[in-house]
Amino acid sequence: MIIKLVRDKIPEILEKEGKKFKLRIVQGEEKLKYLIEKLKEEINEFEKSKSIEEIVDMLEVIESIVKELNYTIDQVIKLKEVKRNERGGFDKGYVIEIYD
Repeated sequence: MIIKLVRDKIPEILEKEGKKFKLRIVQGEEKLKYLIEKLKEEINEFEKSKSIEEIVDMLEVIESIVKELNYTIDQVIKLKEVKRNERGGFDKGYVIEIYD
């Protein structure tokens, strides 16, 4: 048995395919938990494929997490730009070892 968060149209697709499944709707902390698990799943799939489709899936899950936490994508993008201006991005590929 597999229990995981799926895209909104998946139950409809499975039904058309004649698949048997049990559907449950989650909200709040439980939904956030499943979204985080889904993001990890999508990251693992991206590590294997490096495909744009998996980037899209990661972005979709991130947008859902943003909404679940009552933020907006505009807020996230603005804060991203602030952090980029203050600390930079990851364009140069720096890896650093810090010695105590």
